Amino acid sequence: MRARLLGPALAFVLLSARASAQTLAPAPAPLPPAPALVDPQPEVSLWYRNFTAGRVNPLGLFELFDLSLRLRLHESDADALKQNFVGVGTTVGLSPAFGRIGVLAEIQPLTLLRLWASYEFVGYFSSFGLMASYPSATSDFSDTAIREGGDRGRPGYTTVGGMLTLGAAFQVRLGPIAIRDTFRAFWSSFDLRTGDRVYFDQTLDLQMPNDGWSVVNEGDVLWVSDFGLVVGARYTVATPLNEDSHFLPLEDRSVGENRVHRLGPLVAYTFERNPNARFDAPTLILLAQWHLMHRFRTGRDVDTGLPYLGLVFQFTGDLLADH
Repeated sequence: MRARLLGPALAFVLLSARASAQTLAPAPAPLPPAPALVDPQPEVSLWYRNFTAGRVNPLGLFELFDLSLRLRLHESDADALKQNFVGVGTTVGLSPAFGRIGVLAEIQPLTLLRLWASYEFVGYFSSFGLMASYPSATSDFSDTAIREGGDRGRPGYTTVGGMLTLGAAFQVRLGPIAIRDTFRAFWSSFDLRTGDRVYFDQTLDLQMPNDGWSVVNEGDVLWVSDFGLVVGARYTVATPLNEDSHFLPLEDRSVGENRVHRLGPLVAYTFERNPNARFDAPTLILLAQWHLMHRFRTGRDVDTGLPYLGLVFQFTGDLLADH
């Protein structure tokens, strides 16, 4: 029975040990081999992923598209080695508040591990109070502060900048249980308003140091059915790595740590699987996470009972496939 695979917001390459060899009594015909649990990797593919998401707490609407020319590194029948490639391509994102476009490089030496890097040019439109930047990591970047930015003398404004992303995803399946951990490190540099040192990133829901690093780690533990349903939980940890340059002199740095911890259920359903086809794995994903740590979403500005709630529709495919 074919396992179902989800893409990088949830694109799981599912791994399982093959059945162990057995000593069989003489029989009229040999038993058929165990079915493969990992789809074969084409020698050359033009892989894409389309990702459409809506979200509340914070409010957001996003359209993301990745396109990568992938070349298989080696051929293997082993599930642990079967999906391997090196790829280069482009990544594009659009929301009512910003647009971005960049280049992408990736390598997956084995089924369990994918590494990637991207650099994106990002432009903000000044809509919805964004770009929202501040003079210090201790500044108020709550939803209320962003919404009332104009009244507070800090309106959203147009600007441009760049973001480097380094990522690693480890994924494994043990029976019906799938485990994945995705780590991303971000370095960003924007042309901020004079005197500002940090800004609010709407996509990550994180205060980000300008000309500095931030890290995000997402861990998923999921039960994977054989009919398209996936149910489990996601734990997210996000941390801006603020330096002295991101604070005003003599400030208490502990106020501006701005760490985020979220935990909650994830449910996904893949409607059909067409491996190595032009259209594959249309998937609907619902994610609800409650904030365990956040300066403004655990009662100070937003009630702690209101979750980070997202609804996603995504699909993938290979534009070089013959069907």
